[in-house]
Amino acid sequence: MKVITRKLIAGLALAGIAVIAAAVVLKKDPNTAAPSAEVISEIEFAPTDLASVQVQDLARTLPLTGAFSPVNWAYVKSKVAGDMRAVYVREGESVKKNQVIARVDVVELEARVQEKVGNLESSRAQLDLAYKIRTNNEQLFQRGFISQNAFDNSESGYLQAKGVVKANEAQLALAKKALDDSIIRAPIDGVVSERLVQAGEKVAVDGKLFTVMDLSRMELAASIPSGEIGNVQIGQSVVFRVEGFTDRTFTGKVDRINPTTQSGSRSIPVYVIIDNRDFALKGGMFAKGAITVGKLASVKTVPMDAVHQEGESTVVYTVENGVLKRRAVKVGLRSDEMGITEIIQGVEPRAVVVHGRFNNLREGSKVRVTGAQTPQAAVQNTRS
Repeated sequence: MKVITRKLIAGLALAGIAVIAAAVVLKKDPNTAAPSAEVISEIEFAPTDLASVQVQDLARTLPLTGAFSPVNWAYVKSKVAGDMRAVYVREGESVKKNQVIARVDVVELEARVQEKVGNLESSRAQLDLAYKIRTNNEQLFQRGFISQNAFDNSESGYLQAKGVVKANEAQLALAKKALDDSIIRAPIDGVVSERLVQAGEKVAVDGKLFTVMDLSRMELAASIPSGEIGNVQIGQSVVFRVEGFTDRTFTGKVDRINPTTQSGSRSIPVYVIIDNRDFALKGGMFAKGAITVGKLASVKTVPMDAVHQEGESTVVYTVENGVLKRRAVKVGLRSDEMGITEIIQGVEPRAVVVHGRFNNLREGSKVRVTGAQTPQAAVQNTRS
C-alpha cells in the first residue's frame, strides 16, 4: 500500500511540472495566437439617413407656441323672455350679419304692442280736448271773462296731457322694440360654434343662445422671454406650422405686445394676427412658429436630428472611408423652421453625417448604404 501511494504522489508531481512547463512555453512562444478582438459590426443606412454639412444662411428665430382663437366673435343672447318658437341654424353653419337665426314666441309681445297703441290713441284724444279747452280759456281770459287761475288750470291740463302722450309714445316704442327683439339675428358674419337652445324651450332675458365666430382673422397669443422682447417688433413676420397640416406653413404678423410680464413668470405675451380667409384654421388649433429676429450668413449647418447629446458632449456621427466616426462638435443657432443647426466647430463642409433616430450607432462600425456605391454618392442622390 505504501509503495502504491508513493507512486501516485510521484505521478501527480510530474504532471504538475508538465503543466507548468507547457504554460511557460506558451507564454514565451511568439507563434502563439493572441485572443481574437471583437468583430466590428456593420450598419446599413438608406440614402435618406445621410446628409452633408452645408454652408448656408441661417435665420435667427424665437420659437412661439400657442392656440388659435378668432379675432372677432360674439355671444348671441336673448333680449326678451319667452318661449323659443323656432331655431334655424346649427353648429358649423355659416351665417351673415343680421341673418335671422331664431325666433321667440310673439303672442304676448304683440298684445303688449296693441295695448300701448290703445293707450297712445287715448292720450292723444285727451290732448286734443285739453288743447281746445286751453284755447277757449285763453280767449275768455283775454276778454276778462275768466280769472288767471282758471286759465292756468287749463294750461296745466294741456301740458299734462301732452306729457302723457309722450310717455305713451315711448312705451309703444319699447313694446315695438321688444317685438322686434323676438327675432334673433346674427351680430356678425361667421360660423356658429355653439347652439345652446332648442325650439320650445323657455328663454330668459340675457340668456345665452349661440356663439358665432368670424374665422377670417385668427389670433395667437404666445409668450416671449423678457430678455428677448427687445428683438420683437410690431409688424414682424411669423411663420407657423399647425397640427394637421404637415405640408403647409402659415404666415402672420406681430400685432400687439403686452406692456407687462405674466404673473408668475418673466415672459411677455405677444399677439400675432393670421389671415385665414380660406377658413383652414379653426379655433383652438395648436401651432408652433418662430419670429425671425436676425440672420447669419454662410455658416455650417446639419439637420437638427444629426446632433446628439451624449453625457456632457454634443456629437455627430460621420461616415469616413466607409467607417462610422464620432465627432464632438460645438453648436450655435438652430432654426426649427428650417430644421437645421449651426455647427461652429467639429466637422468641415461636405462631410457626410448620419441623421435620424438611431440608438445603435457605434464608432468604428462599417457602413453600407443601400442603393449607392459610397455615402457621398448617396447624399448626392438625395439632393437630385
